[in-house]
Amino acid sequence: MIIIHDEKKPSYYKAAVGEAVIFNCHIEYPHDVPIPYILNWNKEGQTIFSLYESKATAKGSYKGRIKLIESDSDYGKGSINLTNIRETDGGWYECQILFPNRSPITHQNGTWFHLKVEGGNVIAIPPINQTTIEGEIARFPCCTKENTSNVVWKKDGVKEEHSGSYTCTPFNELGTDGPSPKMNVFVLKSPVFTITPQMLYIRRKGESLHIPCEATEEHKIHKPNIVWLKNGKFFVRGNLTLMDLQEEDRGVYQCIASNAVTSIFAETEVMIENTAPRAPYNIQTDSTIDTITVKWKSGLTKPKLDFSVWYRTTDSSTWEFLPLLATNTKEYVIRSLQPGTEYEVMVLCRDAFGDGMFSKSVVVKTKGISTVPDKNYYEISKNISIEISEEGCMINWYFPNEEPDLEHYEIQYVENGMLNNAITKDPFYLVKNSHQEDNCQFQIFAVTKGKNYIKSSFFIIINSSSKKKINAVILGVSFGMLF
Repeated sequence: MIIIHDEKKPSYYKAAVGEAVIFNCHIEYPHDVPIPYILNWNKEGQTIFSLYESKATAKGSYKGRIKLIESDSDYGKGSINLTNIRETDGGWYECQILFPNRSPITHQNGTWFHLKVEGGNVIAIPPINQTTIEGEIARFPCCTKENTSNVVWKKDGVKEEHSGSYTCTPFNELGTDGPSPKMNVFVLKSPVFTITPQMLYIRRKGESLHIPCEATEEHKIHKPNIVWLKNGKFFVRGNLTLMDLQEEDRGVYQCIASNAVTSIFAETEVMIENTAPRAPYNIQTDSTIDTITVKWKSGLTKPKLDFSVWYRTTDSSTWEFLPLLATNTKEYVIRSLQPGTEYEVMVLCRDAFGDGMFSKSVVVKTKGISTVPDKNYYEISKNISIEISEEGCMINWYFPNEEPDLEHYEIQYVENGMLNNAITKDPFYLVKNSHQEDNCQFQIFAVTKGKNYIKSSFFIIINSSSKKKINAVILGVSFGMLF
């Protein structure tokens, strides 16, 4: 039986298994003069913790679970913190202060506390915090109410130093049959690439291609898994070898190395030589009185694609060519068009290996009323002659003599990816050093005086990659544009 002698009312506490509780106990000195004292904490009449001359001692199952509260806190100097509460911790606790150097040795003693352990926790004895010397064995008791209960241990904030061998030793009131076999724990780190693929592979059709990609992790115990994606979709596991390359093999490939921690990525692109890009699609247009805005989507994602816009009136067989100087541009405004006129528009895509396919043509009408004159153009002769020498390309053409209002000719040509303009009154022009280009592109315009009217020639591409053979390709017939 517990008899409470003091007139002070006891304090009541509640806690669940595994939690902690602080018993707040103030020390009252005789005449308020600090003198030496002995602090005893008793449970059910048995001393479980004592403090004398700064030496603290816990007994029995309370070892490692009772800690004296710091003196500079808001709690009394005799307060303790009981941690890792067990079901057996429930009951009455007494904070007893003794003064060994005075008589009587007690003074207003007996501060009482009652602890109720709540909840249906299956753990009867939870593990407690421990401090061990490096290399020693640390034992953590964890007892359940039922013998059939399963116990799972978890560790947060795992670091590399937590790697090692672990054993589990089950026991009951009859003893133990010994520890379990050792369990080896390896703390993994993120994988690291040892070999990565190149940024770009260019191969010809029919060739084979091996793309290396290897990774490791620090302990070299578990090799990371290697998986390849093609254009964002699963392709193959392990090494990547492409045999008998075809156009459909071109694309973006991604190497993914992964372990239980995370995944890392490396990307490359495969291009097939002499394979033209796919045709642009989703052609959209918008018009004003004298302009048409053309937008499109590329048929293939590549580092460098050049586009050109082709257009003509629907009642003409002439196609006008407009090169786009900016790489990967997917929008263009056609200017200086006739009001109220229907035009047919399409887009051509090119890469470093040649022309691709034309997009589907679309018909769009400019706003306003048509003002096209009855006699809307004169043709520059189809008998265009081209001579290539060490100086460059000499272009000769013929213009009808019956046109009296001719003012000059304008020549447009593409050199090193840039559009250049030249003006001459002669029916010939020398483009210097153009023979050094793989492809020379020309277009000739005839400008009249009073009518301010332009007649265009054919659009010409000269393939001069071979010095012995000259190929001139006529891609259109004459076309008139009114400024």
